[in-house]
Amino acid sequence: MIHFLYRMNMYIVNVNKENIVSFMHGVDIGKLDGPLWTKSLNDFITKKYGINGKALGWPYQIDLYISKEKLKWSEGFKNLMIEMILESDQIELTKKIIKQYNNMLIKDIDIEKKRNS
Repeated sequence: MIHFLYRMNMYIVNVNKENIVSFMHGVDIGKLDGPLWTKSLNDFITKKYGINGKALGWPYQIDLYISKEKLKWSEGFKNLMIEMILESDQIELTKKIIKQYNNMLIKDIDIEKKRNS
């Protein structure tokens, strides 16, 4: 998920609300077990920011969040997902995600070093 959040345009052609929502629902449908990302995000936004999704769900919650924060929809989505992951009580999942992210950063640094050499 971290890879998607930092490189959305590798997974979806046009990075916009509709395509992000479709991608996220596809990810959740493809999961065999464990928590659903969209349900977790909905719960996180409700608890952390007091924004209820009502019948419109997590995409609507992000609409409300970005209107307060003055962000683009994709930026608000990314910020909330990263915040949720970092504050997750699923320690093993969080450790795995942080390790993946750190590995991505190390690869990016190595690539940059090679370019500058």
